[in-house]
Parts: sequence; structure tokens; C-alpha cells
Amino acid sequence: MSVPTASYCNSDNSFCIGVTASTVSGKATVTVNSTNVGGWAGVSFGTSTMGGATGPAYIGWHDGSNNAVVSQRQLASHVMPTYEATVTSSTAAGAAAAGGVLQFAFDVNATEFVGVSSVQSIYATSPTAPATPSNPASDFTQHTDHGPFVFVLSSSSPATTTTATKSDAKSTSKSVAALVVAAALFGTLFI
Repeated sequence: MSVPTASYCNSDNSFCIGVTASTVSGKATVTVNSTNVGGWAGVSFGTSTMGGATGPAYIGWHDGSNNAVVSQRQLASHVMPTYEATVTSSTAAGAAAAGGVLQFAFDVNATEFVGVSSVQSIYATSPTAPATPSNPASDFTQHTDHGPFVFVLSSSSPATTTTATKSDAKSTSKSVAALVVAAALFGTLFI
């Protein structure tokens, strides 16, 4: 199964995300970078609104020892998302807060991104650390930044240049700037 690629950065580049093919068959690797290095960042695919959002979400932070913690949660509108599972992070040990940026990566089923041209999604971040950073089931504060975005998926070759878009993009130059920032943040992931 070929997995399309995509990337997105919000308007101030404080949250960037990318999707590529995983080294694990049938999986896609999601990589998140956020300037909220001491806090958390999260994403949910398949929904376009924050208010009343339901479904799975992936929330990540560093554990205080610079290792990534990724927690799968179930969104239920405006309440603390219910913990469902710990997701294995593919972030290198000790690299979750490298360069002053919160970084984490994890695999999801590739079916989220196969056979469609775009995926409605939402993100949220907070600069405040979870109550117990080493615990994937830890409670965390409400987001301070959030928004919807659309992953516009490129061809099914993982080596293809990615595209970035915002549902409210005002110009092509913003999309180009987001691509440049995504390339800088994700390094060789998107060559």
C-alpha cells in the first residue's frame, strides 16, 4: 500500500505536522513539531471543527527527560479527552525537546490517508506541561492555540515533494513559506 504524503504549518509556524509512509507495512508516520516545548500538542484526523469534536486524537509531550510521550485519546466535545492507549513514539530517545521545539512522531493506520485527496483535521497546543509528564494517561490543561486544517495529500510516493495548505490560506506565498518551514523542521523526512 502506497501512502500519500502531506505537511502543514499553522500561520505563525508554532505547529507543524507531516505524514509520510512508515517503515512498518500498512502504517503512516505522523511527525509533529511545536514551539510549545514545555507543553503539549495534539492532532485529530477526520474532523474539521473544534467545538463538538469527537473521535480519536493523538496528544504528545516530553516526559521531563526529553523523551516523547504520545497518548491516544477519545475526543468528546469540551471535556478532557479520555485516555485510550499509549502510542509508541518513533522519536529518538532524548530528542523530544531538541532545539527548543517539542518533537514527536508515531505511526497510525495508513487507511487514514489512502484513497482520498485531502483529510480534514484539527490541532491544539498548550505551553503548560501535563500534570504528570511521565504518565501517558496524565491530565493536561486546555489548549491555548488551536484550529482546523486540511491535509492536501500528494501522490502516493513517499519520496514526492509535499504540499501544505490552510483552509483559510490567503495567498500562495503563505503556502510556500509553510513548505520551507516544514522542510526545515522535518529535515530529510520530506526529500
